[in-house]
Amino acid sequence: MVISKLIPNCSHSPNPFYYQNHTQIVFDTKAQFNAYHVWKTLNLAKKGTIGRKKLAEELQLGEGSVRTLVRYLKEAGLVETFKLGIRPTKEGKRLLSKLGIVPLPVIEGLKVAEHAFCVKITPIRSLGNGFEQRDAAVLSGGAGATTLVCKNGKMCFAGENEDAEKIYKELSKLREKHFSEGDVLIVGSANTKKKAEEATFLAALTLLDFTLNKRKETEPYCSLSILLDCPILVRSSKGMHAYIDGKHLEVESEVVEKSWKLSIPIEEIEKKGIFTGRIIKTLPLNIDGKNAVIAIVK
Repeated sequence: MVISKLIPNCSHSPNPFYYQNHTQIVFDTKAQFNAYHVWKTLNLAKKGTIGRKKLAEELQLGEGSVRTLVRYLKEAGLVETFKLGIRPTKEGKRLLSKLGIVPLPVIEGLKVAEHAFCVKITPIRSLGNGFEQRDAAVLSGGAGATTLVCKNGKMCFAGENEDAEKIYKELSKLREKHFSEGDVLIVGSANTKKKAEEATFLAALTLLDFTLNKRKETEPYCSLSILLDCPILVRSSKGMHAYIDGKHLEVESEVVEKSWKLSIPIEEIEKKGIFTGRIIKTLPLNIDGKNAVIAIVK
């Protein structure tokens, strides 16, 4: 039976994501939201359009972080935005359905802090002894997570064959109503209700298809073009590329080309290619020891 108490000074959250190939979440490095906030946002929005202010209250995030989160979600094709707020796209709803996270009543005896949250999942990854789920909960700022699996018609603690229903009678009714062979129950605990929910989700994530991968080289520029709401041009030894509304294109630009050759910042009107007549502002950079230029199109 794996029930972990809070480990001091071990609280942090994995940071934001990039949705790729409909199955993968790629985490960035500098924001205040994580995969839990993605799931929570889609869950809240599926009930009807939700405004950003209400979303910020529900997620307990600043409005700036929520704006960034919504931009990521829109870029990923998971939400649509309107004047009144956001709602999930068909792809967003499909992602929720695929995850198959089902909240259930908490078994009080399984929680290890004042607040707890309980979910059922059908895992696609192998379940071990429950330590991985516990550690994920603790790293998110929770007090820990208890993991059980439906095995041979009974609920057992992860990594054991002990019948947990003999200790916690409520598990029997819960299993009969909600569980099939191999389904997993996770109870995450924390000192606040919101943190308990977050810890439980991130513990569940260790068994689901929300793969964490490194970003491709182009993805930060695609994100930046959406964040700044303008085209981004990049010239390096690999050629000239444009990032427009999150899309990657090959383009021409005399202004950027001149800035790259001379290694100086330039702000001029473009006279060639699809940005003819628009102002290009460049900034020379050194990327991995090689000269490069990044530019915005005004």
